Amino acid sequence: MDYAVTATALFSDEAIQRNVTPIRSIHIVEPRNAIDAVRLAANKPLLWQGASPPSGTISANPITTLFTGFNEARAAFQLPAFSYSSGIAMPQSNGAVVSEHIQEVRNALR
Repeated sequence: MDYAVTATALFSDEAIQRNVTPIRSIHIVEPRNAIDAVRLAANKPLLWQGASPPSGTISANPITTLFTGFNEARAAFQLPAFSYSSGIAMPQSNGAVVSEHIQEVRNALR
């Protein structure tokens, strides 16, 4: 799917709600695919082509890996670096901070 030009919904479970929406691997895979589409448009190498989705409990690590790849693509379009409003994702219980970070990345990809 070409995330740069599609008018359809990009993500599952819109919008992710803190302490309501259970965070699943698809919530990591979809932003990865969207960021790779932006990277492709920016003539940057794809980062997650063929990557396995995260498994088990979703931690902060898959969220923080989105950050660098996304900002490299943004820089190619002379866009300012993306940053999370509540700071970088940190490990926590119940996915509360992680869910907010996922939603922020989603919003920035629109």
